[in-house]
Amino acid sequence: MRKAQYTRRPIVFVAMSGGVDSSVAAALLARSGDFDVRGVFMKTWTPAGYSCTWKEEQKDAMHAAAHLDIPFATWDFSHEYEKEVVTYMQREFLRGRTPNPDVMCNKHIKFGLFLEEALRQGADYIATGHYARVACNARECPIFNDQFSKKEKESFENCRIENSLKIVNCKLKIAADLNKDQTYFLWTLGQEQLRRCLFPVGDFTKAKVRDMAREFGFCGFFAHTASAARGCAGDCRRTRDRRA
Repeated sequence: MRKAQYTRRPIVFVAMSGGVDSSVAAALLARSGDFDVRGVFMKTWTPAGYSCTWKEEQKDAMHAAAHLDIPFATWDFSHEYEKEVVTYMQREFLRGRTPNPDVMCNKHIKFGLFLEEALRQGADYIATGHYARVACNARECPIFNDQFSKKEKESFENCRIENSLKIVNCKLKIAADLNKDQTYFLWTLGQEQLRRCLFPVGDFTKAKVRDMAREFGFCGFFAHTASAARGCAGDCRRTRDRRA
């Protein structure tokens, strides 16, 4: 009797904020059947003395993950967020310059710490709800023996040398929805990050993503996200003024 062969599906950790875009991103990956999908909520920074709705957002993300029947976890990056993003933003304001905290959050938190922890836990990819796209092309570069010196060839005598080198080059591309494109906030990402990134909603318009959210049964899941983003941004500005 022939034993069935088991092929491991690539593991992808989805950053789930409790909002529509990241939840649909997770749903699209889960529906494809091509990935072992796992959801993660990232706890960032809450200003002392103020209240953000991160707990409600966490619940929304948890409910979405449960609805999709995928594993869910919460990773606390609050200390690192304050150090890498909030302190930077306050410093730039005090110097009379306009900061871009979203760029720093993507660089240090989402595609820094989150990616590193995901890889440490066995991930092949990470995914987010960003409106962006990545195109990766692989090409074979031949290796000719005459590029080695005679002395180098002798040192390789007992080694197997491949006759070609596979090079993968990834490019960050604008989203299908130009009104929602977020590639500007991802400009710091290099090849090591891009080849590990999936942006499932990048091929769709925001209107289509909302329609898919309804199709996936997410109606009523996302009551807190938009107001939370505005509220926490305001808290951050008030904390900045107080520290200044």
